[in-house]
Amino acid sequence: GAFAFGLWRLRNMRSVTFLVFAALCLISTVWAVGDSCSFSNDCVGNPSGPYCAPVDNAVPPTLRCRPCQSMCDCAPGEFCILDHTSSYWDPSEVGTCRPYNYHGILGRQCIPLTQANVVRGQNDQLYCGLVTQWDQFSNRATQVAWEGVCHYGVCQMCEDGPGGMTVCGYNQRVCIGGVYQPYVFSDGTTRTLYGNATGAAATAITVFFVLFATAWTCV
Repeated sequence: GAFAFGLWRLRNMRSVTFLVFAALCLISTVWAVGDSCSFSNDCVGNPSGPYCAPVDNAVPPTLRCRPCQSMCDCAPGEFCILDHTSSYWDPSEVGTCRPYNYHGILGRQCIPLTQANVVRGQNDQLYCGLVTQWDQFSNRATQVAWEGVCHYGVCQMCEDGPGGMTVCGYNQRVCIGGVYQPYVFSDGTTRTLYGNATGAAATAITVFFVLFATAWTCV
């Protein structure tokens, strides 16, 4: 009676659990195969991205469809993980975008260093960048994910320049306050979206006061 029903129910639950597990395995396998590519044309319409990129250190490397192949494919404030030869990254991360401050490096104390003169255990904690590979003999940095700017002893993404430093021809951005921001080109000058919005607001307020003063004078 009740015992037999309970046993039947337990068996059915096991069957359902097995089927769910099998379905998840099948979905993950199909998804992995779906990301496979040999050329960028294989990635057309693929939700994982349009670039056919190496993602591991195999010989030959495994190729997968990915969303980025340079910083310019990412949003301002993000970098593209490109180093597929390093064990620092999981293959699922290679070819994807991550925030610059993903590891809490921005804003910390630094000294002016470049990849060429960073040595693990000596000055690496003061380097404004993310090292992903070290030489096992010299302890020098052999690969970095990104390198920022040490501005007055504080690590930041980029260095401001006259009008802001613009980079990326097809996904333009500008460096303002040490941070990359999207920008628009208007009236022959580079402006951030924030700058355009605040500028428009300031103009509107000025016009309002001029009209108010004119109306008051007429009265």
